[in-house]
Amino acid sequence: MGAALVGLSALLFARGEAGSLTWWNDSPSMPRGLYVRMWGEVARGDVVLACVPPKSASWALAKHVLGKGNCDGAVPVIKRAFGLPGDRVQISSQGITVNGKPIYDTKRRSSNIGPIPSVDVDRVLGPGEFVLVGDDRPGSWDSRYWGPTNHVLGRVVFI
Repeated sequence: MGAALVGLSALLFARGEAGSLTWWNDSPSMPRGLYVRMWGEVARGDVVLACVPPKSASWALAKHVLGKGNCDGAVPVIKRAFGLPGDRVQISSQGITVNGKPIYDTKRRSSNIGPIPSVDVDRVLGPGEFVLVGDDRPGSWDSRYWGPTNHVLGRVVFI
């Protein structure tokens, strides 16, 4: 019984490296708290744990948007999947559209970090590529600024 409690405690209180089964989210772009990784295919609207593209991870580390971790040097992010493999996506300074449907606007500047880099994407997502957006749309640093990612680690659920 004691060993089981120690094992459960270690699982529940893992600080969230990319290979962890649990992840503590402290970012306001998604509900704060503990998430557990799930297995299975990612569907539109699922919440996922992902690594941002390396160039964006470097920018985020320099601006203290992300902490250090093992996802191209940064911690993974928790976001909602809106663009899936095979979807046509357009990302610009105007916002995101998926299959011709406007999803969210893009802002050019943040009050606490200054100018925000943007990307221009107009293509069909390839196998394993996703467009991810945070639930706090105005304050989320997501695919609007770093483009699609092909490094989704898996689905997560808030517990």
